[in-house]
Amino acid sequence: MSDYAFRLRVTLSNRRPVVIPPTRRRAASLQERLARQTALDWNRSCAAVVITAYDDLVPQWDSAGRVRLAVEVKHGRAVIFPRGQLTCALHGASDGIAAKELVMGLVAMSPLDGSGVEPEYFADYTPEQLAWVTAHGEAIDMERQDRYCDPETGEVRRTA
Repeated sequence: MSDYAFRLRVTLSNRRPVVIPPTRRRAASLQERLARQTALDWNRSCAAVVITAYDDLVPQWDSAGRVRLAVEVKHGRAVIFPRGQLTCALHGASDGIAAKELVMGLVAMSPLDGSGVEPEYFADYTPEQLAWVTAHGEAIDMERQDRYCDPETGEVRRTA
């Protein structure tokens, strides 16, 4: 496996993870088991999303001379989009601000966001992937705007 072009971490909420009570050797009471499961569920919902972009596709350039990027998305330990299911291309550096903004925008796209993307684009998404982008796409898009876009114009910044 080659190295990646860049990796982004996005926390989807400002909630803090909960300390999970340790399990005992003997069977825990129903209340203790429920408290543990609730804490596990809470922490999963707070887990960081890790978006990794790779620039080692073959061929590396498309017919217009743009760098091709393959994207992998993980939420906590779960792989939401395996490497290469999402791809994009851009003119410029594969690890620059424009590339990061493009990749976060790609991950944030949802059939319900009103972006004008044809429904056929999402035909290869699993029901779980559709549910994930519907639930988290807007938060990722807001993070993308905060990180990489000028607040006054909405255009991608040239520098960080």
